Amino acid sequence: KFRGEVDLDPFECEWVSQSPVVRRLCYDPVENYVIVNLSGTYHHYCEVPPVVITAWRQADSKEDFYTERVNMQFECRVVYRVPPYK
Repeated sequence: KFRGEVDLDPFECEWVSQSPVVRRLCYDPVENYVIVNLSGTYHHYCEVPPVVITAWRQADSKEDFYTERVNMQFECRVVYRVPPYK
C-alpha cells in the first residue's frame, strides 16, 4: 500500500500467529524501515528505532502496540524519509 513491491532480502521478517490483525512484521535495521501485514494489506513505516521493534515483538497485543506506538508516529507519507529499495 502506497509503495508497491519491495525486495524483502534486507529485512528480518517474521509471521505473527497470535494476532488476527498484525500478521507479518518485516524490519530493515539498517534503514529503520518496517513493512507490516495488517489484515492482508502491507503498510510501511519509516525511521522506526530498533527499541520500538523489540518492544513490538515482545508485546502481548501486537495490534494494541501498533495502534498506540507505531501507526501515526512513524507514518512515511507524512514526515519521514522513505528509503529506496529495488
